[in-house]
Amino acid sequence: MKYYIIAGEPSGDLHGSKLMQGIAAEDSNASFRFCGGDRMVEVGGKEGLVKHYKQMSFFGFMQVLRNLKTIFSQIDECKRSIEEFAPDVIILIDYPSFNMRIAKWAKSKGIKVYYYIAPKVWAWKEWRVKSIRKYVDKVYTIFPFETDYFNSKGIKTTFCGNPLVDDIAQMRSKLASREDFIAANNLDNRPIVALLAGSRMSEIRENLPNMVAIAERFADYQFVVTAVPWIDKTLYDSYIAGTNVKYLCNQTQQTLALAEAAIVTSGTATLETALMGIPEMVLYHIPKLYEVLRPYVLKIPFVSLVNINLGREAVREIVCDKVDIDEAAAELRSILKGGSKREKMLADFAELSALIGGEGASQRFATEIMKIVVINNIAGNKEPYISLRPDNAVLRNNDDFYMPHFTNDMVCGSGIVVRISRLAKCIAPKFASRCYDSVTAGVTFIARDVMQSALSAGYPTDEAYSFDRSTAIGTEWLTPEQIACKGTLTMSVGDNVQNYNDSDLHSTIDKYVAFASQKLTLKTGDLVFIANDIDVETKQGDSVIVSLNDVQPLNFQIK
Repeated sequence: MKYYIIAGEPSGDLHGSKLMQGIAAEDSNASFRFCGGDRMVEVGGKEGLVKHYKQMSFFGFMQVLRNLKTIFSQIDECKRSIEEFAPDVIILIDYPSFNMRIAKWAKSKGIKVYYYIAPKVWAWKEWRVKSIRKYVDKVYTIFPFETDYFNSKGIKTTFCGNPLVDDIAQMRSKLASREDFIAANNLDNRPIVALLAGSRMSEIRENLPNMVAIAERFADYQFVVTAVPWIDKTLYDSYIAGTNVKYLCNQTQQTLALAEAAIVTSGTATLETALMGIPEMVLYHIPKLYEVLRPYVLKIPFVSLVNINLGREAVREIVCDKVDIDEAAAELRSILKGGSKREKMLADFAELSALIGGEGASQRFATEIMKIVVINNIAGNKEPYISLRPDNAVLRNNDDFYMPHFTNDMVCGSGIVVRISRLAKCIAPKFASRCYDSVTAGVTFIARDVMQSALSAGYPTDEAYSFDRSTAIGTEWLTPEQIACKGTLTMSVGDNVQNYNDSDLHSTIDKYVAFASQKLTLKTGDLVFIANDIDVETKQGDSVIVSLNDVQPLNFQIK
């Protein structure tokens, strides 16, 4: 299958490459096109690269304004490459300003869109929630609290873990010894304090001077600024020359791993530092105006991902216009060896690691994507598809659905059920309306693990969806006149909500009834199930409620 992936930043390139590795392990026929970086090229090859993130990254209002023409040109180029590639699915990685425009366009083209590493709308720009709900088929989160947030907004969401855990584990296996690291980088034997001053020039200009001022208070420690390769060394030198601060480029994880503590700006770096078990403090300069407006702009009380995930200030955040260097130095001293806060902070980090989850996040996401894409293709999201169900596969009268013993991975989806009222064979769509007299809502269940096993072995997939009581049929039927033209279908399964809107439902029904009649002779009383989307996870205890326009034909329990 074909996968189109868009990552517009270095972190997205890293996560995208691991995701591609996971997909390739699941799908031996996987084909990739992507906007990303060198790491993704290592997996997908140079021929798959549409645009490098270095050409796409514009930060700050003025930089974006100056490059608007370029940005819109890149969006158009991306759309053209998607149309040429014709992917089964588009996977978006953060980078919301660009990616949400692609999502809106892709939705209009009928292409499935999944978001991996979702925009941080829970922190700011919450207005994007409406667009995500409208244009994104499903969101996959990397933080547990995000799952609750997006689900509360009516957005289908699954938590698969955080890929940073895998990255850190791989890094630890390749670490140089302290002795080799010190020798290779001309350091001395004093304990190391890592300075993570940010990845943008503006962040370095604002934060590094304060970090240097703190370093001057600790002659017994060597401070190392972990530079990023895309920013010229001269910028760092303008602040650290003649000070107690060393410069190392592109060695952030190695430096962190050997550090006694760290001073970090914000963002993902705070989480990475914590998961590596390195005590830290957050230091971030903001203009006075931002400091005043912060409570009105940010929807959360913290800026550190450590604190956001734990729901409390485990890591001290000094975010202000004028940093009190004495106060900041005292905070750093408290997390160094022998400091009053160090052991408590390490215990908090252990709790965080358990909360985030173990290794394998990218692989789990790849598995989920693979299953859903396969099922969506089979369900007819790309073109009509016919599957036959025996009479004992029908669940009627809102009876309970009992989970079968042969699966541990059940999903379901809603659809329109059409009742045939006269014999129909090889009819045209314009005559199809004569062949049915009523419609209702339906729910079909699919055992994803059974389907995947069958596909892998090259067997038919019927056993995954044609088992006893696998298709629920509504108890209330509507005439074509009652549904008018527009059809609104809403299904809730536990806390998950699935919405389907069809502005021309009659045409959709006519199309599918006509298609079915080309393959089978439709007889009076036959039921034609038109599925829309099948990817809602189910579990014992869930209630399944389905509404069609103003009628609720289905309401039953999963047991």
